[in-house]
Amino acid sequence: MTADEQLRGEIERLGLANGPPDSDRWQRFLTLVDRMLEERGDRVRSLEELAAGATCELSRLRQALARSYADLGDILSVMTEAVRVFQEASKSSDDRLDESLRIARHKFSLQLNATWFTHPIPEDTADLVNAGSSLRGLHHRLRGLSRVLAELVEDSASAAATRKELELAGAVQKMLIPPERVTAPGLVLHSWFQPVAHCGGDWWSAHALTEKDGLIVLGDVTGHGAPSAIITGAVKGACDLARMGMRGALKPSQLMRMLNRVIHESSKGEYMMNGVAVRVAAGGGAGWITNAGHRPPLLIRSGQVQVLQAVRDPPLGSTEAHPYAESEFECAPGDLLVLYTDGVPETENAMASEFGEKALRQICQEGATEGAAALRDRIRAAVLQHRGNRPQSDDICLVVGQVD
Repeated sequence: MTADEQLRGEIERLGLANGPPDSDRWQRFLTLVDRMLEERGDRVRSLEELAAGATCELSRLRQALARSYADLGDILSVMTEAVRVFQEASKSSDDRLDESLRIARHKFSLQLNATWFTHPIPEDTADLVNAGSSLRGLHHRLRGLSRVLAELVEDSASAAATRKELELAGAVQKMLIPPERVTAPGLVLHSWFQPVAHCGGDWWSAHALTEKDGLIVLGDVTGHGAPSAIITGAVKGACDLARMGMRGALKPSQLMRMLNRVIHESSKGEYMMNGVAVRVAAGGGAGWITNAGHRPPLLIRSGQVQVLQAVRDPPLGSTEAHPYAESEFECAPGDLLVLYTDGVPETENAMASEFGEKALRQICQEGATEGAAALRDRIRAAVLQHRGNRPQSDDICLVVGQVD
């Protein structure tokens, strides 16, 4: 009941509304009004005291909150400085990177354990928010974040060093790969070489055995990256030694036996290489091919595409020794030879559908009379169109040679 309702009820009870009251009733009424006013005054004073207390408490909590935010600002500043230590270390030269990172870790540890960084969150802020999102919990998470950031920057620095090594390996490998156009006795060659990473396992080379005899070697080492590129480097060196040592007497089968031993001994059986070696003479005539587990090349003659069949021996490096066979074929001036690695027919589109051998032969049929360079360009355009925006998944090596 409100004060007004209480007064109206008391006036009606005492009969004050019916005429002038007697002194006794009037005195009781005045006493009631006085008591009600006193009670209201007491309530007003209590509210004023509560308001003053609340204002003081809010001021105290506001100050505590300001101190907490200042402490958190210090934490963020230290995190920034600590991570910057790693950023500077990542700029060090390759030969000093490990030492720079070790020093950075030590500096970071000192900064993380500084007194002003580990200053506790005041207890009087505990009732500001619930425990799940308290400043104390935020303080703890920020410290954890600082360590994660430091690890991230350190990992990024190490990854940068690894990337530099891969880029160097890729640059060295590209030095071992012939340019897009190269000639060898009896052949004019046009190629497309595109590793999936900085360096890869696909490789090819062309050699002059005599003034009239040329040799093409193409291979695909299992895997990608630096280890595969190192194997291709060993194969390149072995090919050069074989060519210089035997010159015109070098046969594809002999070369494959030598490469098989080199790869088996250098990789300890962990890596193998599918490969094919083809020897062609200027003016055409008899040619020879040895296939070590590789996709057979295509021979295009008089506008017709045929598969250059040969005995398909095991991949290089799969056994310690193997008597690789040699098959003879006929070629003539103007014939085209198409050698390629798995990356060409196995290129996938957005639907995970491969380009395929059939499509490759169809493209070769359509460009059979256009020459080696035009056919190379036609195949490359078709493969890239098929792949679209899908990332490249395998190394690609394509060589189109024209017999002259």
